[in-house]
Amino acid sequence: MHVDLWKIVIAGVVLLILFTLIMWFAIPGGRHYRKRRIAKRVYGKIQGLDDRCVIPYLRKIDPYVFEELVLVAFRKKGYRVYRNRRYSGDGGVDGMVRIGGSKVLIQDKRYGEHICLAHVEAFDEVCRQRKAHGLFIHTGRTGQGSKEVAWNSPRLDIISGDRLIALMKKGRPVEFG
Repeated sequence: MHVDLWKIVIAGVVLLILFTLIMWFAIPGGRHYRKRRIAKRVYGKIQGLDDRCVIPYLRKIDPYVFEELVLVAFRKKGYRVYRNRRYSGDGGVDGMVRIGGSKVLIQDKRYGEHICLAHVEAFDEVCRQRKAHGLFIHTGRTGQGSKEVAWNSPRLDIISGDRLIALMKKGRPVEFG
């Protein structure tokens, strides 16, 4: 009887592991699926918000939902989107989007205050190393140092404020570069 109990326990553990693996890989988008689903709901809600309420609303959402939301917004604008497999340890790139035939690196930051100059400089360096253009998209305030990094970089553009609102709203054109 004791041996049979161990067989049942082992079979149960194996089934649990198999179930977990199936759920992990079978759900569209893997572990990003839940955050992407929330981001799509948030995108829908933003459409009904007054422009003045969009940035404060974005500052309150989960940072990973914000990453997904930016990619959802690009997709809704008709751009091809490339998602990362993970949120952290992504090498400073949260995703990519194809704009004008080129892949453009995306870095999203959900800030409440001024953006960190070191984050902008690090993303510019990633873009330089990968020989790619990059969009640093954020909900904070852009300080003079960060503006100067973007102005002096041939590969970096900062999207915030009115341009971020235009990205989030249907039917609004957004200029890049």
